Amino acid sequence: VRERLDLHPVRKAYRGMPIAFISAGLMALAFMAFDKSLLTNLHLV
Repeated sequence: VRERLDLHPVRKAYRGMPIAFISAGLMALAFMAFDKSLLTNLHLV
């Protein structure tokens, strides 16, 4: 993912670690939602 971020235009203030943290946070939210829906459908929660 970080290699792909280098290919796209990003504002100077967000280059490097800031955009990496933003991307990691968004991916964590997506995986958390996926995990919750999967466990709910399996009746484990």
